[in-house]
Amino acid sequence: MKSRILQILMAYTACVLSVVAQTPPGAPEDNGLIPKSDTIYINVPPVSPNNGNTESLGVAIGQNGNVLVGWEDDGDGFFDTESIWTMFNSSGVSITPDTPQSSLDPAYAGQSVTNRFLSYFRKDGSATPGISSWGPKIKANPFSDGFGMGATSYGLGTEVPEFAAIQTQADGSEGDFPSVQLLTKDGQSVGIVAGVDDAYADRDGDIRIGDWEYLSNGNIVIVGESRQDQDLIDVYGGSAPGHQAIYRIVGPTGNVVKAVSLVSATPDPVQIWHGVGVTSNGFAVRFDLAGAQVRMFDNSGNPTSANIDLAALTGHLIAGGGGRGDGTGFHGNGKDAYVAVSAGTDDQGNKAVWVTVLNASGTLRYSTNATAGMTLVGPGRVDAAIDANGRVLAVFADADASGTGAYSYLIGGRLLDATGTPTASPFYVSEAELPSNSLLLLQNPRVAWRGDLAAIVWESKNNPATPDRVVAMRLFNTSVVGVPALTATRSGSELILSWPTSATGFTLESTGALPASSWTTVGGVVNNSVTNTIGPGNKFYRLRK
Repeated sequence: MKSRILQILMAYTACVLSVVAQTPPGAPEDNGLIPKSDTIYINVPPVSPNNGNTESLGVAIGQNGNVLVGWEDDGDGFFDTESIWTMFNSSGVSITPDTPQSSLDPAYAGQSVTNRFLSYFRKDGSATPGISSWGPKIKANPFSDGFGMGATSYGLGTEVPEFAAIQTQADGSEGDFPSVQLLTKDGQSVGIVAGVDDAYADRDGDIRIGDWEYLSNGNIVIVGESRQDQDLIDVYGGSAPGHQAIYRIVGPTGNVVKAVSLVSATPDPVQIWHGVGVTSNGFAVRFDLAGAQVRMFDNSGNPTSANIDLAALTGHLIAGGGGRGDGTGFHGNGKDAYVAVSAGTDDQGNKAVWVTVLNASGTLRYSTNATAGMTLVGPGRVDAAIDANGRVLAVFADADASGTGAYSYLIGGRLLDATGTPTASPFYVSEAELPSNSLLLLQNPRVAWRGDLAAIVWESKNNPATPDRVVAMRLFNTSVVGVPALTATRSGSELILSWPTSATGFTLESTGALPASSWTTVGGVVNNSVTNTIGPGNKFYRLRK
């Protein structure tokens, strides 16, 4: 049997316990994720377009293992790329062909570009440049083949004339509306669907994409953040104007299944950015209304719950953090559960990445600190994916500007089992960006997980070819069970070492110095726990199987 060894080691002296916080996270291969690729830097200039403003990343995995990655990169004129995507196979090989793109806008007459970074398609199959919409939301159909990119369209009516009426408001100005470019399993166009109709969009104010998803019956739910603030009074009976979270269900050809409706159970001002997940018989939407709220719906769009306050449901304020959702994650597993993740300060005053899992009915499965045993310094944005078995992969950004810690920037992650128990220690994501104080900016990770394949993307300034932010990605195999998390707790003069009782067959070993010439089995272990008296000198521990 191949040995699996815990590389995050713990040491103690007579007076001081050295804990995981003083050690950088371990390698992913030692903590449940086997790399399928090295780090892939996607939009590195001059070979690839990069305007220096890479942001708003998204990633999804198709039924065939293909991986769709999208992002925004604001620029000027024809080369403004505010919502673009490209596709890879399950090994990280680019499979999107170089494709010519031209504009119907007379201002860009005669200009074109040919590359593998695409946006929308017209009915004749021609590709538009990435200048018509912003804020991409990348999804894969969890029940069948197919992908898509949702975005906030501000100029799609110029590039795809069928949407000119929706784009143009009653006063003749162009207003924003949510749209989704549907794609086949290999990135060919299926068509474009909209989150509102012309009459709805005509009223004063813009409507942004909130999020969207495929439903198990083949339809598509599109959620928008409407800034037609007067609608909250005139359409929905609220007492004051304000933004609304709205949803509409359409078929793949755009036929209306459920007309535009209010997400919230009450006509109060709300915000949303990210936050739609699906299960086998419905969907759920996360939005901000004085804290994170979730509401459940069936596949027909009928509400099956009231607003669920995550902080009140879980008893943890941190679970209700994250505002409208920019730096959080909310996803379904396509079966029976949803995961919500946020970063903040927990009830004990510790900075944490907090994972909450809900059943499809909206009841609580668990709510826990996914980074327990690790001291975060400056946690940034987070995301999480949940598989059909209920396992969770949480990813996070952390930053330590002190120059004295284990890293200056970190993109890290951790696996949790179906009960919320860590199956291993936290890990760093990139072999090209090992934790150190020389790293440049790393931020804003997103994650997708399907079957045995996980894909993590993030923004990085560590590619030597450019000082600009680029999209980084790494692919992993999740089929190998990782080493369980070894935790250390000090109680007076005693050290308590333990790991999950569900992790069988592991031996606890210790040594007095690193590198070690030999390891000694620790005796007295009962139910994966042992208590030792803290003595002089150092001791390092590992789990081995």
